Amino acid sequence: MTRLPNLFIVGAPKSGTTSIYEYLRDHPDVYMTDVKEPSYFAPDVLVGPRKRLRFGEDQDAYIALFSRARDEKLIGEASATYLTSHVAASHILKFQPAARLIVMLRNPVEMMYSLHNERVSHGVETLTDFAEALAADDSRRAGNRLPAGCTPLGAVYRDKSRYGEHLARLFETVPRERVHVIIFEDFVADPRTSFRSLLKFLDVDPAYEPATFAVHNPSHRLRGGLVRGAVESRPMRWIVGRFMPIIVGQGRTSRLTRRFRHSRVRRRTSTRSHLPDELRRMLEQEAIPDVERLGELLGRDLRGLWFGRSSNQV
Repeated sequence: MTRLPNLFIVGAPKSGTTSIYEYLRDHPDVYMTDVKEPSYFAPDVLVGPRKRLRFGEDQDAYIALFSRARDEKLIGEASATYLTSHVAASHILKFQPAARLIVMLRNPVEMMYSLHNERVSHGVETLTDFAEALAADDSRRAGNRLPAGCTPLGAVYRDKSRYGEHLARLFETVPRERVHVIIFEDFVADPRTSFRSLLKFLDVDPAYEPATFAVHNPSHRLRGGLVRGAVESRPMRWIVGRFMPIIVGQGRTSRLTRRFRHSRVRRRTSTRSHLPDELRRMLEQEAIPDVERLGELLGRDLRGLWFGRSSNQV
């Protein structure tokens, strides 16, 4: 009988969730599903036209994602949409009352800018200028000008950055002792210590370390030309979606396609251009009330960490 997941990496996007997912995958006490971002419990946060599991209707298919789990202590998945969702936490707890959640939070301005870059690269974002995409937030929140396959919560950048609001909602649903929060900047500065603290929270062997603490899913752009055309063609989608699962199984298909998506054949490392100072200052000032709320929840000065001295003078 397939075991149910009891560990969920819930976001935020572009905050190191892929790295933590990869580091945990090889831990002998942890099983992480081959499919990252199933987003099953967040039907209100749809991002792009990709095929996804529908909450309720596809529960058997969701549970099947964990069929390869054996006697591991923890069975998990990672979906960065869950933190923004207004319903994911309650859905998760009804499905698995013993769930443990991992939250990763990054400077909200940097997160939004990085997320926009990734969405443009993947063809999800139609507004390629970051300032223009931000200016569309209000319209998109009202359900207008949405990219194909997106809901308002999936498309609006500012809504994803309101960590204080999201974490307060999460703490109202999930007991705080079962939520572990990692600040991305702490993790970057000392990944070994941050990861060891996480393993202690998970109550698994804290002496384990991954082979490397290399960054997974860095800033990138998808390659264009013939490669992109072939990958996104209808025959290739049929091969990956229908043919390969029959021949090698869904689990191996997911592992192979994920490895390809992260390979140099599919994408290239990209350095984002400098975010204009005026735009950065505007976004920081907008974010201050929520960041201060978050700081109160976590008992630390995140405004100072993320925005520096200049923000303290606002």
